[in-house]
Amino acid sequence: GDSKVRRLVGRLRREVLLPEVYMFRAGDPGDAMHFIGSGRVAVLDVHNKTIAELTAGAFFGEMALLFGTRRNASVKTLDYTQVYTLTKKRFMEFGIEHPESMVEVLTMAERRLGTSALSPQQKEFFSTCFRKKKASIHPKNTLWNRLWTSYQ
Repeated sequence: GDSKVRRLVGRLRREVLLPEVYMFRAGDPGDAMHFIGSGRVAVLDVHNKTIAELTAGAFFGEMALLFGTRRNASVKTLDYTQVYTLTKKRFMEFGIEHPESMVEVLTMAERRLGTSALSPQQKEFFSTCFRKKKASIHPKNTLWNRLWTSYQ
């Protein structure tokens, strides 16, 4: 509910970035995930080709946190962009306190990677770590969407 949103907001660091700023590049360590409050970012492959554009309400950077890998893409701002950053430590603390919200993040990561990208052992690991529960992942009914709708 709202108290969960308030607890998450308290863990975030707000930043406003100029257009054409790289937030991170492919190969960088995954030390945080980011939420877009306003503006747009481009997700670029290793050849600097745009593979996605994300706008307010979207989040990115979760895969490196979930899987302990380096960044698999670069992210660059396209406009003046307000982002909210959740560090790896605070991400894990929130996940332990609110496992149902981690299901939303894991589900999005699976979609981005493709469902076959996670091995049965990885799925079991995440299910065990976050006591996987059935959670609504409809974009308008996610914790992340409620957070940005209420915060703006």
